[in-house]
Amino acid sequence: MISVNNVFKKYSGHKVLNGVTVDIDKDFTVILGKSGSGKTSLLNIIGALDDDYSGDIIVDGVSLKKMSVKEKANYRNKKIGFVFQDFQVELSYTVFENVELPLLLSKKNKDERREIVSEALRKVGLLENHYKQCAYLSGGEVQRVAIARAIVNNPDYILADEPTGNLDTDNGNIVIDIFKDLVKQGKKIIMVTHNLEHIKLADCVISITDGKVTDNDY
Repeated sequence: MISVNNVFKKYSGHKVLNGVTVDIDKDFTVILGKSGSGKTSLLNIIGALDDDYSGDIIVDGVSLKKMSVKEKANYRNKKIGFVFQDFQVELSYTVFENVELPLLLSKKNKDERREIVSEALRKVGLLENHYKQCAYLSGGEVQRVAIARAIVNNPDYILADEPTGNLDTDNGNIVIDIFKDLVKQGKKIIMVTHNLEHIKLADCVISITDGKVTDNDY
């Protein structure tokens, strides 16, 4: 479970998170809010991408505030998988090379890495495209590469920031179907969105308005 405890975050003197307190313990959680509401800031703090805040995040009983720099790096690499709206893959690399990147910090040998990467690509339907350079893939395929990279270290949580925002409806639906399958495999998805259609997927909806968790009517 992830417990967000009285988190405040300022940016250029403006409060982007204003005392957020919420427990996240469902399989598929959607964080819903308009642009600028603070939802991405909250996701970045949960993912230990931002430590400039007050309050605390407790993940499975462990405080992020009390983690060392090395422990946070290990947390990001092993406990959390990230999927971003703008993909953040290396377009000059092949599909395989992109997904392998998180494993290069491990002590796994080349054959072990090949097996793990192949399994991640199989889950997103890209195993046959492992040799292709990402610059020649469609946007939907590139986002599937990003998802494979996010799951290659077998994390407990997938943090997805507007993962369908740059995709057409068909490719967006493919991404959502992959997330549904990952939930069945025991992963917990936390997805930031402003798309009201996505609340139909959620076991839990957290609505954020002006940096505060608000009651919702969904």
